[in-house]
Amino acid sequence: MNKIYYLLALLVVLVSCESKTEIPDSLYYNEETGTFDIRSVGDLLYLGQVVETGVIKREGSEQTFQVDGAKLRLVNDLVIEDEWVPLGEKKGYKLKEIDGNGHSITFKNVSYEMDMWSSSDFGLFGYLMGTTVKDLTLKGNIHLISNEEKAPFGGTIGVLAAFFWGGCLENCNSEVNISVTAVGEKASMDVEVGGLVGKISVDDITSPVKERTVLKGVVSHTGDISIESNGRIDVGGIAGSARDVKWQEGISLINQGSIKITGESGGESKGHTIGGVFGEYLQYKVRSLGAPQRIMNLKNSADITVSCAKDDLLKVAGVVGKIFNENNMLADNFCNEGTITVKGNPEMSGSISGVIGEAEENISLHRMVNKGKIKIDGKFSSLTVCGIAYSPSIMCTGILYSCCEDLASGYPPVHDSFIPWLRRDCKMKHD
Repeated sequence: MNKIYYLLALLVVLVSCESKTEIPDSLYYNEETGTFDIRSVGDLLYLGQVVETGVIKREGSEQTFQVDGAKLRLVNDLVIEDEWVPLGEKKGYKLKEIDGNGHSITFKNVSYEMDMWSSSDFGLFGYLMGTTVKDLTLKGNIHLISNEEKAPFGGTIGVLAAFFWGGCLENCNSEVNISVTAVGEKASMDVEVGGLVGKISVDDITSPVKERTVLKGVVSHTGDISIESNGRIDVGGIAGSARDVKWQEGISLINQGSIKITGESGGESKGHTIGGVFGEYLQYKVRSLGAPQRIMNLKNSADITVSCAKDDLLKVAGVVGKIFNENNMLADNFCNEGTITVKGNPEMSGSISGVIGEAEENISLHRMVNKGKIKIDGKFSSLTVCGIAYSPSIMCTGILYSCCEDLASGYPPVHDSFIPWLRRDCKMKHD
């Protein structure tokens, strides 16, 4: 009998040891690939420890490397369980490359409590700057919760990273389900939420890198996003907001995960910008007097459901909630196949469209197709509903090509301004 007790006790000790993530004091450097091989979650946590020193120690050697410019490569599938603190948090990394190498990182029922003082952003990384991330799959479930009721605060939430500055996203897929909950009747949390990254940005003044983010290959999200909050929400299947992206020929951005937004009864929302792919897309950096900047190949095939307490301005669309452009842009090959359902109240106003919720001036529309239904429930103080796009500008100063089609909503294809989009026949043959 004593032997049995001994064996049981030994088993408990072994299980406890296995469940505790060991953090190494160095990383294995692969001479052949020129990368640090990431073999375990412990290796990732090691990166979190060296963000302050900026130095990676090579395993089995006294040799060290700078974190900035380092290349990482996954060599195993990894599983993160229960809790996670974003690597680097607000300091961030200027890694040269993260090669998923066809592997995955799974968030197994990970929870994270957000507060306005220290931990308002979330992702595998807090900030990635000038980093190429390729051939990586992210899986699992993440639940973020805020109990703040005294004052509203902002948070940026992604799976790969909260903030992605410069660099490149290539053939990356997020299958992660994200839920965000602000607890309490008066709880208010302004958030940017993306199924892959919270925010893609570059800013000449504040950004630590000046190069535009490049999108290549297939970048997708297939998990579901659910948000309960009374604050302002920018949400998209790929990114909550994106700015000044550089689009590579052949890029395809796809969202296949549902988006559900709920404002608690009695609270006051402050405006939502919601899209299947991007909540908001802004183009400032590119100034072209010739051919227009092209934003292309965006597709949403999942349902979007919005039910808010109160709202001063709502922008909801199947593909992009809002597009703003300072110069000359061609929005090309956007498709929505998801059903958009919005439940309103007499204090709400806004625009709801099958493809683009709000398109500012200087934007031309080509190959815009809506195949999803639009369902409106309740009364609004003011509401504009379109099958394809709405423009609030006095002058659209863009072209609406004849290949743009609304096949399902039953609403007018576009709602444009005093000086509308110039209608033009499309001479191209499309698949």
